Amino acid sequence: MVPGSIKGEEYLRYATITEANQIVLEILDSNEGLKHKIVFLDELLINAGTKKF
Repeated sequence: MVPGSIKGEEYLRYATITEANQIVLEILDSNEGLKHKIVFLDELLINAGTKKF
């Protein structure tokens, strides 16, 4: 994945999906350095089903 700006001074370095259906994001923040965020794919799918468009 190509690094890209998320918001302000945060840049997405990479994203991957694990065998446990987790999305792992590595974000470079100019103020705090390197951060990781883990999102569960199951939660995204459940939340997507409850949103009204």
